[in-house]
Amino acid sequence: ALLFNRLGMPSFVSTLAGLLAVLGMQLYILGSTGSINLPYGSALVDFGQLMVMPKWVSHTLAAIPGLAMLVSGLRTVARRRAANLSTPSVAGLVLRVAVITIGLELIVAYLNQSRGIPWMFGLFVGLVVAMNYALTRTKWGRSMTAVGGNREAARRAGIKVRAIYLSAFALCSLFAALGGVLAAARLASASQQAGTGDVNLNAIAAAVIGGTS
Repeated sequence: ALLFNRLGMPSFVSTLAGLLAVLGMQLYILGSTGSINLPYGSALVDFGQLMVMPKWVSHTLAAIPGLAMLVSGLRTVARRRAANLSTPSVAGLVLRVAVITIGLELIVAYLNQSRGIPWMFGLFVGLVVAMNYALTRTKWGRSMTAVGGNREAARRAGIKVRAIYLSAFALCSLFAALGGVLAAARLASASQQAGTGDVNLNAIAAAVIGGTS
């Protein structure tokens, strides 16, 4: 973030440079063995491999998206009726909610026949929901979208562009670190092979396809 904000270095270049630096630190920390095994029975490994949701928790969480969609849709209908505007069909809304809820509940029931749904997956979904809310429903999220669309226009609109870039870099670094910790917990080890292969290419493709590059 400092290289971009102060020196104008393209973020893609600074990110790749940071990646090379981190890989060098990884080689130094792991040493000649090339890996560090995490002890089985530790809280981190248990969270990554063994801890699953109780069935009632997973079924309750599966019902929440449909309930949230129903409440949001009914509020939209009420606001549009109060403004004498055309409103979407309530029956159609209920049908969509029913289909989504039944589908999610069936998926959860199928997964619960085996080991169940890991808490790690629940953490991932929770982070996705939280970031979606932050990016679409908050002032910070709208500022992030504006800066991504046109930096100069955002600056002229009074948005603190440097602060937005700093927060974006900080969040990306935080989630990358969290992903590394969870991956190590899932594999019960940290090695030089972590993050190799097509992981970086997939991450770049996700940003491009998602329209955030």
